[in-house]
Amino acid sequence: MNHSGRSTLPAQAQIRASIRTPAPFSARLAISYFLLPLGIIPPLADGPKLPVFTKRDIMLRGAVIAVLISVPSLVAFVLVWIILGDMILGAILGAVIHFIAMGFSLKISKRLLVRG
Repeated sequence: MNHSGRSTLPAQAQIRASIRTPAPFSARLAISYFLLPLGIIPPLADGPKLPVFTKRDIMLRGAVIAVLISVPSLVAFVLVWIILGDMILGAILGAVIHFIAMGFSLKISKRLLVRG
């Protein structure tokens, strides 16, 4: 009994009823949260239908992204080294161009990895 004369049991029962128990663990659901964005496994039946990439598609698109990111910095390094004869300046300029290319890599990968 509390100070107003009413029992506190119904209030405690309401609090317990309002606390939700977590959903049962599903290994397939947990794995799909990690692998579904990569397109490796098909979505669950009730989820959105996303395209499924084959292993060859993923490797090919990853290689294209790697070439688009690394070739400009290597070309800048070699050109500065040959033209100016300074390897340190070429390495610094190549690193700057590489980090600029890495900044654009998210946009490049979104374009290559989204099927429409």
